Amino acid sequence: MNMKQKNNWRRLFDITQNLNQLKPWSYISEDMLFVIHLNDHQQPIVINILGEYEETFCLLTYPTPHSQKILSNLMFDSIDIIDPLSYNVAQQDALVCYFSSREELSREDYQLIKALDYHPRGKGNWIQFVKFQAGHFPETLAEKDILLLSKCYETLLPILIELKTKPKINESFYHIYQNHEGVYGKVDDFSLYDENKSALKKFENEVLIKKLRHQPTSLIQLELTYFFTNQLDDNNQVMAMIMGVDHQTEVVYFFELVAGIEKIRQTVTEQLTTFILINGRPLSISVRLEDLACQLENFCEKLKIQLIIDPDLESLELSCLSLLDVLV
Repeated sequence: MNMKQKNNWRRLFDITQNLNQLKPWSYISEDMLFVIHLNDHQQPIVINILGEYEETFCLLTYPTPHSQKILSNLMFDSIDIIDPLSYNVAQQDALVCYFSSREELSREDYQLIKALDYHPRGKGNWIQFVKFQAGHFPETLAEKDILLLSKCYETLLPILIELKTKPKINESFYHIYQNHEGVYGKVDDFSLYDENKSALKKFENEVLIKKLRHQPTSLIQLELTYFFTNQLDDNNQVMAMIMGVDHQTEVVYFFELVAGIEKIRQTVTEQLTTFILINGRPLSISVRLEDLACQLENFCEKLKIQLIIDPDLESLELSCLSLLDVLV
């Protein structure tokens, strides 16, 4: 670690220690979200403070549209972004700061604290940062993450100091803005999903569509999804399982392990193409993930297949459990 990196880490640790001294979870509800508007960052950043129920004390930062949509699904039951069948660690997407005990720290986190010449004592005073990214295993913060969290926490701190002296706010969103005089906050609405939802994708391969249109329509009602596993490929990427299952018979028509979101999209199209050429066009395709719905809406429209968004893919889930028992 060079001196620049060490100074960046110290800046983050210093402001985080100031936040920890406030114990904001003692007067901030876990249902309240802070929306940070930084002057040099186009995307609003959402922070959730946990610890109201004294189970886990941490700050969760959601800096990207994707991470905020995942949060929306968790808190407000909007459309699934990550399939609930996914390996638990690979479902999360946030920059997390834990206020832990010495025993809960990894060796790397302990070495970082010592390298920065900090000497915390007592439970809840050992600071640990983890980067969770959906479809990946947890990792340490990158340099850009360190700088972003420092800016967010420095913007959040004066507002938390102010709110500590006021009655508890029962609103869902509290916006924090920067101006030439400093920072100010106000209660306002914010749609985690609608502000960040994906656009529909036009299916461009008209040659393939023309070929598939010649296939007869079957009575099959297909359930389709992909979920992240605990398996890694040769490049240490988390592998996703793509599955297509008959809604009525629970027959597994296809499954495949792939890594990388572009490869997932490509494989979904390839598997559906093969399926249609062998079995005909299904009566319907049921999905529950936003990206699959966006990818397949135009595809299904052109092939006169009913696309259904359904969070309960019961036949697929039962078939998945049976398949995993065999594979394991």
